[in-house]
Amino acid sequence: MIFSINTYFLEIEAQFLGIEFQKPFLEAQLAVVNGSRKDYPSNGINFASAGSGVLQATNPDWGVISIQQQLRQFQALVQQNQIDKELVQNSLFLVESGSNDIFNYFLPYDTPTLDPGAFVQAMLTEVGDLIDQIYKLGARRIALFSLGPVGCIPARALLPGAPVDKCFGKMNLMVKKYNKGLESLVNDMPIKYPGAVGVFGAVYDIVQRFRAIPAQYRNSSAGSQNHKQKH
Repeated sequence: MIFSINTYFLEIEAQFLGIEFQKPFLEAQLAVVNGSRKDYPSNGINFASAGSGVLQATNPDWGVISIQQQLRQFQALVQQNQIDKELVQNSLFLVESGSNDIFNYFLPYDTPTLDPGAFVQAMLTEVGDLIDQIYKLGARRIALFSLGPVGCIPARALLPGAPVDKCFGKMNLMVKKYNKGLESLVNDMPIKYPGAVGVFGAVYDIVQRFRAIPAQYRNSSAGSQNHKQKH
């Protein structure tokens, strides 16, 4: 089961695990409703919605499905016995979200009401609530993936005060605080959720390593220009 904003990320995960790419929930739901398939797919369900975030206030005008709505979709399937509870317990739940929230924090037309630290904490509270709920619904294998260096993406150059020749340090600082909080949530899982196994995916570190020495990964186009500012 997958809660995310990034369908490309999910394709990579499916390839790595050697499984068929999970169908989007709404597509699977339509197939069940119109009778073209009897049950929901047993290889997992993709609840991801591009453009969404962990906060409900992130991009609501884009027609995205917030992570809270994604949770309600999953909750309905479990409570209506439309997916097997044993399958839920044996599934790996992948959670990857938050980059849109942090990027939007720096947009000029939406003045934030929280300071960066409080904003990140609000995000972590939502992720913690998500873990609580999916655990109650039977999830026992939960992987939280950190964000990559959002402050290094090309679009950051469009933001007020952001540098064009290096990464946006203020943005990456928020990303790193958020990632640290995610890792703490994973470390607390065995104590807070008996029987649960948590995994932390250090995406930030992997991407920065790739950017620092792209030739080692057979990609000379990544360059080191934007690596001038790691943080």
